[in-house]
Amino acid sequence: MSVEKATRSILTADGTVSGLVSTRVYPIKRPQGTALPAVTYELAAETMTDALEDQGSLKRARVSVQSMAATYGGVKALAAAVRSALVNYTGTTQGAVIDSYREETFNDLSEDRKPGSDEGTYRIVADYVIWYT
Repeated sequence: MSVEKATRSILTADGTVSGLVSTRVYPIKRPQGTALPAVTYELAAETMTDALEDQGSLKRARVSVQSMAATYGGVKALAAAVRSALVNYTGTTQGAVIDSYREETFNDLSEDRKPGSDEGTYRIVADYVIWYT
């Protein structure tokens, strides 16, 4: 099990997110030429907890999730759907028992796809902290 697979599973199982992106939820980066809107995710950090005599099973991970769309309104709607699916999620998915899923940071970004054009890709990057076993 990986927290990345659990994150993808939560997002693709959510009706609102999948209604916006279908199955376009990718690890690390969006494949070139794939349609928007889309979501990418990646493990930014993972920490193991320690018990008195051994390493405990509780883990803390930070996952970065990037929502992408061709319009600002579209990316805002997608990021809100992603946030709704992830924040306060508890349960078991992909073999992970998730105790807490919380948003830590949230940033709006944009990038030009065509030099000299108003057309671009709007992105919102959100980092989430997950406690799981």
